[in-house]
Amino acid sequence: MGGKKSKIEMALRRDETAAFFRRLADGLEAGSMDVSGVALEFGNFSSIKLAAKGVGESVFVSLSVKREAVGPVCVCEENVCACGAAEALAEQMGAEPGAGGKPKYKGLKKRLEKTWKTVREGLALGVLPEKILMDLLGGDFRAMLTYPGKGDEHYEENRKALEELQEAVAQGDLERARQAAALVERLKKECHRRYK
Repeated sequence: MGGKKSKIEMALRRDETAAFFRRLADGLEAGSMDVSGVALEFGNFSSIKLAAKGVGESVFVSLSVKREAVGPVCVCEENVCACGAAEALAEQMGAEPGAGGKPKYKGLKKRLEKTWKTVREGLALGVLPEKILMDLLGGDFRAMLTYPGKGDEHYEENRKALEELQEAVAQGDLERARQAAALVERLKKECHRRYK
């Protein structure tokens, strides 16, 4: 389930730079653009890197787009997780599935950290996360709450805080989502102080 990377490098005249950035913005909105015969696809991008360096009357532009397919989402209840195809999940997380198809703790934790960081950064910028991101966060978060000996006494409080965050996002309430995210972060830090 590896990602796909596209990269272009080009030289522009300084007076062409603003028009190129407008075309880039239009391409992002449309989901793709053509640059000097190279098709750039922006759908499901995981990162876009843009560098522009001016030298005299020229501007050298480097643009790379990395896209990754969205993998299966875990659904966990009690001590049972359903994650779609275990092989696909293992490839996505870079870890072998554990007993019963349940993701291995370390791989799940790394993915959850990345997803959580994306959600927090978006909220800080005033952007509510999309449903697919919240589904991934919720599934992974609930999966983390099924590992014994990793902070069991904190699990119920964490689950309730996650539900508050999910509800706030679903209702489009940015301020409430920010407050719920702050609570989730505080509870996470408290748990990690004891179990890390």
